[in-house]
Amino acid sequence: MRKILLRLVFLASALLAAGCHNDGFDQVWLKEESLCVVSGTQKVFSYDPLTCQQAFNRSTRTFRAFTDDMSDYYVLTMGSLPSEEGEKIGGCSLEWTTANDVKTLKGLTFAVEKIEPGSGKVWLWCSSEGLVVIAQLL
Repeated sequence: MRKILLRLVFLASALLAAGCHNDGFDQVWLKEESLCVVSGTQKVFSYDPLTCQQAFNRSTRTFRAFTDDMSDYYVLTMGSLPSEEGEKIGGCSLEWTTANDVKTLKGLTFAVEKIEPGSGKVWLWCSSEGLVVIAQLL
């Protein structure tokens, strides 16, 4: 009887855990206004309009944000352009500078967490790599 009870408790716990799906996206990033890349909990690039520039190529689906001297940047290439919140965009790549290197990830899938109408700003989340990207599709 005890074994059955333990199995039932285990099964109920597993079902509860499966029902409490958390993809790891921290909703606090939806309040972030600056264009940026966040890896885990660390902001690895933050756009400053006084010292940075941005560019967007609609035909290649590529967004770039970079410092005026190109010492820091990020380049996001998307498999398709985001059209609605909740959509998944596969075939993406992201490249950004670190303190002493350039990091490149390919084959990423981003979830569109938010689209700001009018400005073209999008909030993207890659759960497999723990990446938040905020870009502006000009």
